[in-house]
Amino acid sequence: MNGMLLLDALGNIDDKYIADTCVHLGCIPNRMCNEAANVTKRRRLRRRGFSLLVAATVVVLSILATAFAVSGEFRAMVFEFLHIPIFENVPDSGSFAENEIGGIIGNRVHVKYIDSDTEVYFTGTDILYQRICAENGDLIGVRFFTVGENGLSVLTTHTTHFEIYGENGIEEGVVFWCATDNGFAVTGEGWLSDGKSSWEASVIDGIRDTVLISVRGGVQNGFEFSAWLLDLESGEMNGVNIVGIRHVQQFTLTPGLDNALVFGRMDGDTQTIPYICNLQSGEMMSLAELTGNSGGDITARIVDGDTVVLKCETDEVFSAWAYSIRSGKIVRTADQIPIMGESGQGGIVDFGARYAFFVNADLSTAVIDLKTGSMSAAISGFAFDRNAEMLVNGSGRRACYYVCSQEQNSLGVTALGMVDFEKVEFIVFDREGIDKIKETSLGWIGENRVFISVDREFLYIYEFQ
Repeated sequence: MNGMLLLDALGNIDDKYIADTCVHLGCIPNRMCNEAANVTKRRRLRRRGFSLLVAATVVVLSILATAFAVSGEFRAMVFEFLHIPIFENVPDSGSFAENEIGGIIGNRVHVKYIDSDTEVYFTGTDILYQRICAENGDLIGVRFFTVGENGLSVLTTHTTHFEIYGENGIEEGVVFWCATDNGFAVTGEGWLSDGKSSWEASVIDGIRDTVLISVRGGVQNGFEFSAWLLDLESGEMNGVNIVGIRHVQQFTLTPGLDNALVFGRMDGDTQTIPYICNLQSGEMMSLAELTGNSGGDITARIVDGDTVVLKCETDEVFSAWAYSIRSGKIVRTADQIPIMGESGQGGIVDFGARYAFFVNADLSTAVIDLKTGSMSAAISGFAFDRNAEMLVNGSGRRACYYVCSQEQNSLGVTALGMVDFEKVEFIVFDREGIDKIKETSLGWIGENRVFISVDREFLYIYEFQ
């Protein structure tokens, strides 16, 4: 890559002078230091047209800014940007009601238009499903699918029955699950007979033979919480060693099943805050205390199995920390960076996972790694659209970039793209004809496919090469 030659040429510049120059020029926040399956709405920003630009000067400045962040790692993060010059002419859903159609956009994006016959749900993996419910709304069955060469293909549905303990004694439950070479999905839910607590099943990252059963109480029993591990082959339930926490909003197990990230309230807490629970000892440690924040405005996510990326937004500034579960050490990776707003100033655009964009006032854009605190060079040729949104996939290794037209009752996606943080590349294309359809949702299917649901019965699927 040609950018590497420029980076090597800059490699001998003393980091102190690079940092001083960057702060003086104002191309990065001077407080930044070393170090973070459907559409989630974020702060709506004022629309500006998606455009291309030649930004050699900005690239150099952003390279210098990266050296200020982490001098040893920034050479590897020079994103290759491709804006496909071919528009997708979006078909009316009625034009392919009988036959699947599709094509290739710029030799980089394969697209399929599929009639799914009825509304389907998405798991973030390659597996989709339909719910079969009784007249009272109770879930009684599930059909699983995958997207094949000729549309949706039916997969085998497995069931596991289990016993769960409630106030009225032993009760029965059932989960529905499906496993393929490329995905694993589980679904199941129900109420205990006392009417005070409900349970739901969820996948544990990296594990296929065991799923998590979370039991949540309501106001009648003080928002109690318990967690169980269900063996899918035997139906055996084993309790997770977590006690004394209530109002649990998030519970995520590490792949080794030795720790859990929990958002909830312990005795004395007045708001929900993040904890790390050692499942061997039962010890609960407040991550909010480690950051020095009250916790009410902190979010957290496990990345790479052993690191928790914590984020805090207060007074229009953004901070982040990386906490190592194994070592118990925490490092601040972003310190009071301005949040990009409507007034025209630059700032950070958070994806909700490990990576984020830093957008300059001229809309040139770099990628920040919130686990390490490193920042890439500016993405040459790309200007951020203030109306854009970002949605990461389940692994956090890729993000969907999309721009909505804000049409009433429809997403109206005018530009669609994917950022690949592993391959260090960014692909975007534009779409036209969106006024003919009603787009109801957008999300991920596995690692490199994005779907747009149309009229809740049709799927437009984009596979990025």
